[in-house]
Amino acid sequence: MDRESETRVWRRVQDFRGREPSGEDLQPVMQAVREQMAVYKRLSSRAAGRSRGILSELYEAEQECLSALKGVQLLRGGRIPRGNLPDEGKDAYRTALEKAYHRAGWLTAEYTARSAEPQWGMVFYTLAERERSACVRIAQALGE
Repeated sequence: MDRESETRVWRRVQDFRGREPSGEDLQPVMQAVREQMAVYKRLSSRAAGRSRGILSELYEAEQECLSALKGVQLLRGGRIPRGNLPDEGKDAYRTALEKAYHRAGWLTAEYTARSAEPQWGMVFYTLAERERSACVRIAQALGE
């Protein structure tokens, strides 16, 4: 993460301190996770060898993240819209992985910013760590 991105993330962390966001705040994050799941699921069916395993693991990790986000959403008194995984289109394998990497970076920033929440911060901190790991795994899949 470059210095400017890091500054933006910490500015958002400071903005979250002392306030409890509404349950609706998580909708864009849950949608991004669903999009990541769709990419990983589609690409794992096209990948071979070690890349297939990496992408399957990433899909399962995103499922766990989505479950945690839904749990926080319910605990906050929010609702959870039902939806299918979005279709990512006909992107080439490498382009789709690059998009997934950038989306994982965005999710990392979102989770990091929310980690300052007094009650739910530990959940978001853990999710941020998982997304950081996902970035590394995506880079590995790209390098295979």
